[in-house]
Amino acid sequence: MRVDRALQGHVAFDAKSERRRYHDNAFTVFDARSPVGGFAAAEEAFARAFFNKERLDYVSLPTAQSLGPEPFMRLVPMTST
Repeated sequence: MRVDRALQGHVAFDAKSERRRYHDNAFTVFDARSPVGGFAAAEEAFARAFFNKERLDYVSLPTAQSLGPEPFMRLVPMTST
């Protein structure tokens, strides 16, 4: 997990800093720029998709479990017949 965090540019914040960021609505997809070229190149497009208010381009579920189709099927709009 340490390697993954380093590759993704993770920065650990203490609880007080996290609370302040939450209060200030200062959420970011990435805490810092990744030192890995491929991650850094994809960061802007990934963040743009994450914050797109016009269209659902990205879904983030905070889990380490393998997910089947069920959580995603709930996002599909139901049509009336």
